[in-house]
Amino acid sequence: VASPHPLIRKKERDVGEHICQLSNSGYWGKGIMTQMVKEVCGLAFCRFPIDAIFAEHYEWNAASQKVLEKAGFVYKGAKEKSRVYTLVKSKV
Repeated sequence: VASPHPLIRKKERDVGEHICQLSNSGYWGKGIMTQMVKEVCGLAFCRFPIDAIFAEHYEWNAASQKVLEKAGFVYKGAKEKSRVYTLVKSKV
């Protein structure tokens, strides 16, 4: 099944969608991913009966950490190789 957009992909083991990073370094550092995360989360809160969104990134991926924090996500804890963040609807 094709994804609705090339920047969104579905993983069988996950409930929900994943936002993929822009792989072309020409797009890095311009706030594009941060804005996209904010927009997608805002849309999700408006369209679905959810109160929070959880996100996870590999512990070595400082760029993803920065995107999540700029988008309003709050660090909640660590897993074996990743860090977990949450965004609560009332904070958006």
